[in-house]
Amino acid sequence: MDSFENLFNRWQCSNKEYKDRFVVDGIIDVQRWGTNRKILFILKETNDFPDDLRCWLRKNGPKYRIWHNVSRWAYGLKKTDQNSFPTFPEIYENLKDALLSSAVINLKKTPGKERSNIKEIKKYADSDFEFLHEEFKLINPEVVVCGGTFSIIKELFEINSHSINNDGKIYFANGRFFIDYWHPAARYRSESMYNDLCSLFKRCL
Repeated sequence: MDSFENLFNRWQCSNKEYKDRFVVDGIIDVQRWGTNRKILFILKETNDFPDDLRCWLRKNGPKYRIWHNVSRWAYGLKKTDQNSFPTFPEIYENLKDALLSSAVINLKKTPGKERSNIKEIKKYADSDFEFLHEEFKLINPEVVVCGGTFSIIKELFEINSHSINNDGKIYFANGRFFIDYWHPAARYRSESMYNDLCSLFKRCL
């Protein structure tokens, strides 16, 4: 964890705007990280939360719609194989552990509001390009779920490979899967989003 703390200290000092407003993220619980598949969620920004997101998630678990969906998706992706994935009713006993054994990166490290401006998110991602790459390298995920962020990630990480399925949603680059998917706070049926995500992933294994 020293490497992460060193990174975040340097990152906060890089921009005066980050003083007292920097959102720390990354591996949520290092003791659980790496259980089965290493799943990273790349999101846009927090909703009016200027603090350590890792600590908040360890304390509160899957609270609010966004983190319930992240937990479901993490559990499903960890348990999916070539033949099947857990049904929606099967996942509820394991939501907190699935969440805590995952990682989260927000491209914009200062709090936002309920609706994000993708142009503003990209501006921050471009400005913090080197820091984001360093954080990503430290996390070293196997599966990356881009929650409404793939257009930015594709450019930042130079993902030039073609989609490995007919839906244009999953890419394999640099030894890992990148999934172009909904933001977990999207106003769609949670069960449908879960089933669609796991079905997409299953077809690629």
